[in-house]
Amino acid sequence: MYDWRVKDMPEAFSRKTLLDLSAAFFLLGSILVLVISILSVPIETVYPTFRLRIPLTYSYLVAVIIGIVGAILGLDCFSMTTKRNLSNAGVRGIVIGAVLLSISWAAGLSFQIVGAGAVLILIAGIICYIYREE
Repeated sequence: MYDWRVKDMPEAFSRKTLLDLSAAFFLLGSILVLVISILSVPIETVYPTFRLRIPLTYSYLVAVIIGIVGAILGLDCFSMTTKRNLSNAGVRGIVIGAVLLSISWAAGLSFQIVGAGAVLILIAGIICYIYREE
């Protein structure tokens, strides 16, 4: 039913590969969220010069601050994953990914790329939580 190559792949290889992939997802998602959160304020206020200046709303600034804090915590999850502290990295990654995903939905169109980074962090957190050792 399966090809012969599937039977020869050891479990330790696939576990190590998935944990390395989750570390990469934590890193990529966190860097993506951090860069977009920092750059979204100047882009939102300065870039479209042909429209009337609309002051930044309080909820938008809160979303930017939560995005920056979430990105820093995502980098901490990357650090915990590389040290193989998978239980803490998994739970923290799932919570951070869910919070970032909800603020990307609430902040509107300018935070859609933050949603992509949040999905990467959420997937990495789920992988770490599955492979945690108790």
